[in-house]
Amino acid sequence: MSGEYFKAMSDEDFAEVAEKFFGELDENLASKKIYLGSLLKTRISKLSDIPAQIKFLQVMPPLDVELFTNKRNKVTAENSIEILTDAIKVLEKISDWTVDNLHDKVTAFVTESGLKMGTIMWALRIALSGQKVTPGGVIEILYLLGKNISLERLNSALKFLTNIPKKF
Repeated sequence: MSGEYFKAMSDEDFAEVAEKFFGELDENLASKKIYLGSLLKTRISKLSDIPAQIKFLQVMPPLDVELFTNKRNKVTAENSIEILTDAIKVLEKISDWTVDNLHDKVTAFVTESGLKMGTIMWALRIALSGQKVTPGGVIEILYLLGKNISLERLNSALKFLTNIPKKF
């Protein structure tokens, strides 16, 4: 099967074909396998690509401070601390953890912050996934991980960044 074939499949059919490549999913992710499949089907060329694409959803890789630096988006480890602190406050207040609600709240947060979307999304993506590239963006990652794991990862990343020795 090729990537073009996957793209033509319904989300349900793709999830059914891809399920054996998902590996052991926790209850939360297992309940969202069709949504996960919808994100993956446009990003893979073969089913064997799936485990590497979704591993971060199951096990958070170690954080690398260098990943928080992105010159194009004007992100640094230092300003990521402020971004994560403020984002955590916003996300903690969300009770209806749906894609649409997350999108609305995160978009409002970006607008209120005065920062660019790319700046905030970069810091959040790295904190949530430990990777530069993920299937889906920050909203999709937040939804897939669920509220508790998302907040755990964001708080862990914040603690990681605040414990980095400052460069003089």
